[in-house]
Parts: sequence; structure tokens; C-alpha cells
Amino acid sequence: MSSATLPLDPSAIVTLVSLDGIEVRATVAAITKSVILRTMFADLGVDSSNIEGTSVPLWGVNGMILQHIIHWCEYHRDDCDVPEVSQSPERSEAYELFVDAPEDDGIDEWDSLLLSSMESIHLEQLLEAADYLEIPRLVSTVSEFYAHSLTGKDTETLRQMLHIKNDLTPGEESEIKDTANWIQQRFTRRQM
Repeated sequence: MSSATLPLDPSAIVTLVSLDGIEVRATVAAITKSVILRTMFADLGVDSSNIEGTSVPLWGVNGMILQHIIHWCEYHRDDCDVPEVSQSPERSEAYELFVDAPEDDGIDEWDSLLLSSMESIHLEQLLEAADYLEIPRLVSTVSEFYAHSLTGKDTETLRQMLHIKNDLTPGEESEIKDTANWIQQRFTRRQM
């Protein structure tokens, strides 16, 4: 391979293969939303001369979730939000800085419609897969959407949504509620 590689053609098609064998075709412009995939292509010297028809196994993502990720990436492929790949060992630093950056405009309508069509368990899988592939904006968007969906719910509803078994006795629950009320009252008095 030559030391000077050609830039990747954003319209080139790559096939991603999920852990359950589902093949999903995507443009380079879409899959380079993933820091992991961009870094892999850079490290392997993949360029426009050898990208077309490349097949990439993704053993950490199932087919249905991969299809959602690629759908999201294709929609957002022209957005300028991807940190540049660094040649330093701290490649994920740009990812962490992006994820920790404050949100300025919330979730757009298209993202909200896509995410609201998914069940809670699939949102969790989508978040895990976006984190695995290091797609910072998708991680941020799903996290914000998921947090909003949990806001204002009572304890029992949260347990159901998050698949948390209630292993507390009625006495323990009462004690926790009393403690929480006491803390809330002290906090309210301090603010006055």
C-alpha cells in the first residue's frame, strides 16, 4: 500500500454485517459518522481505490438495531458533527468531548419520530450499539430522548420501563420514602 491514500468517496457503498448475519448496505458518508469505523478504515489504509464492496462484520450489533443506526446515519450523513480521527493513542478523547458537550437545540423532529417508534428495550440496544460504534451524536440524542421518556414517571412505572425487579419489603420502601421526604424538606428549607 502506498503511504499516500486517496480520500474516501462518500458515495461508495460498504456492506456492514451484523452479529446475526444481516447485511446492511450504507454509504461511506453515513458509516463515517462512527469514530470506530473511520479509525478502522484509516488504520487499515482503506481508500477510494479499495472501499467499494467492502464487507465489515460488526459482532456487537444485531441486524434490526444496525438497520436503525444506518437509517439514522444516512439521514444525518451531511451533518458536520464528527470529531476528526486523531493519530494519537487518545482517539476517544474527541468522542468524550463531543458527548460531554452541552446540547444547544435538543432533539430534532425527525429523530424524535424515529425514536418514539421504538420500544424501550430497542432504545437501550440502540444506545449500546451507538456507544459501541462511537457515534457521539446518536448516543447524545438517544440518551436525551430516553431521559425525557423517564421524566415524571412514578416508581412502579420506572421499574417496568427499566425492567427492575422490586426486591424491597413494604417496610424498606416506607423507610426510603420517609428518608426522601425528610431530605426534600431540609433542602426546601435551605433554599428559602
